[in-house]
Amino acid sequence: MGSADTLRKLLPAVVDSLSADLSAIDAALSIDDMGRVRVLLHGIKGFIPLFCSDALVAQVGETESLSKTATAAEIALLYARLAPRLQSVLVQVKEYLAQGQH
Repeated sequence: MGSADTLRKLLPAVVDSLSADLSAIDAALSIDDMGRVRVLLHGIKGFIPLFCSDALVAQVGETESLSKTATAAEIALLYARLAPRLQSVLVQVKEYLAQGQH
């Protein structure tokens, strides 16, 4: 990824994307739009490895992978376990940015 400064410059885009994606996943699940859920989870899977634990990266990857074959109800259950962790990442990144740390 390069330097910590480079990563820090990307974090506002991560906040915007994750904020929008989490809401969009909830909305897509509510109408069983698995195509949209897959696309959104795939996007999260792409950037989450840059700054999250291996366990969370694996959970996102597993949920995204299963979203290709599982029912909306099954993915909703998996996502219900994943969403709080992603919300926590979002809060932590926002706090980090608010502190102005380098």
